[in-house]
Amino acid sequence: MMPRSLPVWTIAWLFIAGAAMNAQAALYKSIDADGNVVYSDVPPSESAQPVELPPINVIEPVKITPRGDTQPESDLPVTYAISIVQPEAEQTFQNTRQFPVSVSLEPELQPGHQLTISVDGIVRVRGDQLSAVVTDIERGAHRVTAAVVDEGGKPITTSQPVVVYVQRRSLLQ
Repeated sequence: MMPRSLPVWTIAWLFIAGAAMNAQAALYKSIDADGNVVYSDVPPSESAQPVELPPINVIEPVKITPRGDTQPESDLPVTYAISIVQPEAEQTFQNTRQFPVSVSLEPELQPGHQLTISVDGIVRVRGDQLSAVVTDIERGAHRVTAAVVDEGGKPITTSQPVVVYVQRRSLLQ
């Protein structure tokens, strides 16, 4: 039993072969009995003259190269908005060696990124939590910053610093 699609393929191949032969066929120009100019690929009479056609216009397609800034969205660098919401600037902590730090961060941390909280330039907390308690703080003025870092620890963005004060009673009081 012959497949049903065979006649379709046969017709398609005949059509393609015929089109290829027609593309190379000669073209003739003649004038019919009514004085009309007639063009044909078969000479209608001996008075028909062959017509030389100019070469077909061929336009090479333009190669479009993507611009360097068109990366997939997942590959684009993330721009974070980061700020310290607690403690407030110039806040004073009395008789303690610790204080809480809370960070506002938009958007959420991306995979491979971490949040660091530093006091006086020394990283005290590293991870993905937006709040932590910083411990073992001596008395005096301290500069608190938060930063988002990549896998290698390189800062991606850093908050504005917040200055806080830790006061403790001395033994002399």
